[in-house]
Amino acid sequence: MTDMRRSIEALIIILLFFGTIAGTIVTYNDALDQKNLEITSLKSKIADFASQNSDLKAQEVNLSDQVARLTELEYAKLQCSLGVTEINDKNGGGMVEYSRLFIQGSVFNVGNVTAYNAGLRVVAYAENGSLEINMTVPLDNGGDFGTDGKTEAYVLSQEQFWGTQTSLQLGFVSGLSIIPVSLNIYHEGDAVNWAICTVWSNN
Repeated sequence: MTDMRRSIEALIIILLFFGTIAGTIVTYNDALDQKNLEITSLKSKIADFASQNSDLKAQEVNLSDQVARLTELEYAKLQCSLGVTEINDKNGGGMVEYSRLFIQGSVFNVGNVTAYNAGLRVVAYAENGSLEINMTVPLDNGGDFGTDGKTEAYVLSQEQFWGTQTSLQLGFVSGLSIIPVSLNIYHEGDAVNWAICTVWSNN
């Protein structure tokens, strides 16, 4: 009887021990599940914050671009649309003694303010790489210009026939306005390639 009692007590102790362990395991598993849910929730929030951060950065870039465009309009900015042709009448029996670079098109001031000292910077080269033209001319409609003493004298001699304009004084282009350009630059050689860009100042 005593052995039976001891066996029952031992069994009860064992059951209580395993019950406690089982309870602890269940409690631990519940706590672990809860922590996993919290981790999943935090990861979702981190992903949301990262997405919001990305959106805010995109908005910042967009706003920076808008500010840059608006700021840009507070200044003069000349854009050109020009056609350029090298014309050589001297070898074809023509009356013209020199070659000429003919420039025609338009220049648009996309800024809101006046562009001062506006003109075209023209650089042209012969086939052998020698410099034919290196000058800045005004945005002229109907002007003729020479590159050296001989071509300038030729242009001046023809002024009475053509009504040419030889002044190299740069002019201005009002904000948000477009002006036509048509001019000749006379030179002694033959140009085969060239670069033309607008020049101006904001005051």
